[in-house]
Amino acid sequence: MMGKAFRWLYLLSTFLLMIGQAISLSMVSAKSLKDSGIEVGISMTDPISSQQKVTTVISIQGSEDEMSIGSKVIVNIPGSTVQSGVEGINLVGAGLQGFDGPTITKVGDNYQLVYVKNSESVAGGEQATISWTSPGWYPGDEPGEVESTIKYEDAQDTSKNASDSTQSNTKGTLSPAKPDFGKWTMMAKTDDIPNYKGVALMNPSNSAVNVYDLPVNYGNKKMSNATVKDVLPADTHFVYPGISVQTDLKTTNNIRILKLNGSGFTNVTDQFAGGIKVNGRTLSVDFGNAMNDGSAYVVEYAVAPDDGQTPTTYGVKANSAELNYMDSEVILNKPPLR
Repeated sequence: MMGKAFRWLYLLSTFLLMIGQAISLSMVSAKSLKDSGIEVGISMTDPISSQQKVTTVISIQGSEDEMSIGSKVIVNIPGSTVQSGVEGINLVGAGLQGFDGPTITKVGDNYQLVYVKNSESVAGGEQATISWTSPGWYPGDEPGEVESTIKYEDAQDTSKNASDSTQSNTKGTLSPAKPDFGKWTMMAKTDDIPNYKGVALMNPSNSAVNVYDLPVNYGNKKMSNATVKDVLPADTHFVYPGISVQTDLKTTNNIRILKLNGSGFTNVTDQFAGGIKVNGRTLSVDFGNAMNDGSAYVVEYAVAPDDGQTPTTYGVKANSAELNYMDSEVILNKPPLR
């Protein structure tokens, strides 16, 4: 090592899983029944922990001829529990037979989903599932008790209107830390798979939200000749990260570099464009001497399953990343040779 202080940091394995495996969730529910026979219900994961998959299940029951065409079902989910905005809300299972939509918009502090009754004939009850990932909360920073609501608004007879709500507690579970290197994810995580902890759940229908963040030098050391390497598991590949911890989505080779700037981030991908290399499933970033002053960075990317992969064929896989650097402070303070 040419007499220089040389350090390696290895990241513990991080796990990936395609959505599709059964997950046990604690749900709470209540319902409201009107004389018209139209009934709506809503339930939500409780409690909601940091970076957890959150699920809301809605239902509507009533004979077809009781619901007027053009009637609406309106669902509000608390925006404070959604990590990645509208793009991060999974609507794959959110359809209601006999209704068009949902359309989704941000209304105040909530995300609002609106369904509109069409002319399709439906008997009995209908149920839909909406899911998303909660933000990372430190203990004491979570939003407290939150509420999701549902209401049916009849287009012709307001006496048929019905509503329901459900409350959940939120739990901050992140540990404040200043790692030299780490691997965080914007995906939902679960401990419900036997023999595994902290499994990240990939969204196979919207791979742009399967985002990883690699914090580099959050301990503010003086690093030189710093390089980051990350190797994805088999049967996956890099894709464009469509969400971020900040608003500038510019990338090079589907990789985004951010510089920690106070409590926020600045996209500095262009600054390191020449040092970003992607070769198949291997990523490398050459930071050179950019951290000689103790600066901290984040490497951000998204991952997708290869074509043809299913939850059964993919299962759970591990990948790891590493940081290689020389400690400038040790080198600068090294006593002279005698």
